[in-house]
Amino acid sequence: MDEAHAKLRANPSDEEAWDILHWCHKSEREVLAVITLLNEGPVVARRLWLEGDEDIRRSIIGSIIEGGGLVVARGKFLEWGE
Repeated sequence: MDEAHAKLRANPSDEEAWDILHWCHKSEREVLAVITLLNEGPVVARRLWLEGDEDIRRSIIGSIIEGGGLVVARGKFLEWGE
């Protein structure tokens, strides 16, 4: 993202830089949810995500985003969100 910002400072019309920024901002919530899952999630959920197909991955990440978090070790709820 820093490279895209630098490109836009040099050339505000740089379409490639705008595309990169658009993708980053559009995907930010999903990326953060995946990082949370892989860092803190239960092993079963991690394995499902790592071994599952795109629909399973989308479902797991959607549940984290919509539910506002995930259950981690010892049943503790880890709140997640913006």
